[in-house]
Amino acid sequence: MGASPSSVVTNGFRFSSTLLVTSGYGIGAAKIVVWGAPYNADFTKLLIRQLIAIVQRDQRAALDWVGGVNVLPSIVSYQLAPLTQPIFPALMLYPLSARFSQDTWRALKSEIDLHCAIAVTNADNQTLIEQVQDYVRALDAIFNVLPATNFTDLYTDKTLTLDLPGVIQAPALAQGTVQELFVAEHAYDQIQPMRTEFVVVASLRLRIWRTET
Repeated sequence: MGASPSSVVTNGFRFSSTLLVTSGYGIGAAKIVVWGAPYNADFTKLLIRQLIAIVQRDQRAALDWVGGVNVLPSIVSYQLAPLTQPIFPALMLYPLSARFSQDTWRALKSEIDLHCAIAVTNADNQTLIEQVQDYVRALDAIFNVLPATNFTDLYTDKTLTLDLPGVIQAPALAQGTVQELFVAEHAYDQIQPMRTEFVVVASLRLRIWRTET
């Protein structure tokens, strides 16, 4: 006779501890193996939330440092993906790629590229092209503070406000998982007319090295 099946209840789900298998060779019993994650890596999602939260907190001080007190308007729109009708100035941050190394054993050593875009409007296109450069300079300074402080700011819980869905949490990254951050590129799109104003988008490519287990 085959083994009598028994069951266990875990978090509201009932699992049979014995699986009856029938075949041309008789009846046998096999134990169910519970799946477990091979690592605790969070990759890019929490990293992006942390970086946006830091920009939200520090952007006013950085913009004042670049342009003078309250000269440059505060960034008012924060996005994870493009919106159909953003409010300007608007910032968007999303992942481009994550490349992994085979050199480390039982660890995930990654090189992550993120795209940080800033969109600004002005009725004067001559003023606008210089203004967007000021925003890029302010963002560059915010990001470059992190390696100078050994990335300790990324290891504390934060909250941030996005256009959608609103206020969300930015949990702390695991201590010591960020090794380096480098602003690899500044890029500028062409100025485009928009109703009674002009709009221009600039971007920063962030390259971040992480080791997670």
